[in-house]
Amino acid sequence: MRRRKMVRHSYVWLFVIGALAGFLVENVYCWVKVGEWTSRQGLVLGPFVPIYGVGAVLFAMILGPRNRKNPILLFVLSSLLGGGIEFFGSLLEEVLLGIRLWDFSQQTYHFEGRTSLLFMFYWGVFGTVYLKVLYPILLKDIRRYLVKHSASLRLVMVFFLFNFTLSGLALNRWAERCQGQGCDSVLDQKLDQHFHDESLAEIYPALQLADRSEEK
Repeated sequence: MRRRKMVRHSYVWLFVIGALAGFLVENVYCWVKVGEWTSRQGLVLGPFVPIYGVGAVLFAMILGPRNRKNPILLFVLSSLLGGGIEFFGSLLEEVLLGIRLWDFSQQTYHFEGRTSLLFMFYWGVFGTVYLKVLYPILLKDIRRYLVKHSASLRLVMVFFLFNFTLSGLALNRWAERCQGQGCDSVLDQKLDQHFHDESLAEIYPALQLADRSEEK
């Protein structure tokens, strides 16, 4: 029982570290690509990109130690898993909030604009390096320094629950404004005040309404 609890707690910290690392990776990538530093947050509070946190956890859970010995197999599986996370993450945003935070339809080989062969290649590199090099080190340090601090873990979980909820509400309200829906509650007023179109455009430069006409 204690070991299971330690594993669950380790996954929480892996998510946090992955989400933070994802923010750095995204911003450095954009800086190299366009020559300027732009916000690439995934949540309205803090420098986090959750899809990388989800990736850090699922890569460890699904691929884990059993597939670390063969780097070619690990690369292929990481590409497929990372592409799947990206694809279904985009689909979930569209279904729940009616938005899209990324669109790769301008690339030659893409899958409904939700992921592409290029970014699946990046996921393959990420998964291989992460599982063969970084994951064992991170897991060891997390269990040595972080898992024992249950109070910090609870604070982190509450913070991210609040952050996800607030981000979802802000993005949903943005979609409502784009569709011409008025301000019907005190909550809508607060969201319009603190997360107006300009502020969300800074947080999510690629934010757009989902094209429902494409759905069949």
